[in-house]
Amino acid sequence: MPDLALVEAVNLAIYLKRPLLIKGEPGCGKTGLARAVAYELGLPYFSWHIKSTSRAHDGLYVYDTVGRLRDAQFAATGRFTAEDFSHIEDPAHYVHWGPLGLAFQCNQRSVVLIDEIDKADMDFPSAILSWEASATTTL
Repeated sequence: MPDLALVEAVNLAIYLKRPLLIKGEPGCGKTGLARAVAYELGLPYFSWHIKSTSRAHDGLYVYDTVGRLRDAQFAATGRFTAEDFSHIEDPAHYVHWGPLGLAFQCNQRSVVLIDEIDKADMDFPSAILSWEASATTTL
């Protein structure tokens, strides 16, 4: 059971529509808290596990330029079917949405867990918070 200070922090973050930074020792329940909040409020839940190679932009989307180039070169050989050409002509086929991109596309609020953010570059949290601020002001 969470203590009253944690419940109040979660409720304030929800009320103010602001992100909530939770820190603590491994296994103390940070992930469980995010899942529980999403479950109790009936909100979509997205999880993003950060690695040392993670870039802030990857949370929005990753464009598969290598796959697009490969398909374009293969199409030039004349071995593609009409169905294969339809996905080559659609740039959205090469966009792989990240957890933040999926959350921004939702018609309702959502819970996004950004796990192990301390492993990322120093500018990583600032970039993410600037996107969050611009997204909440335009909604």
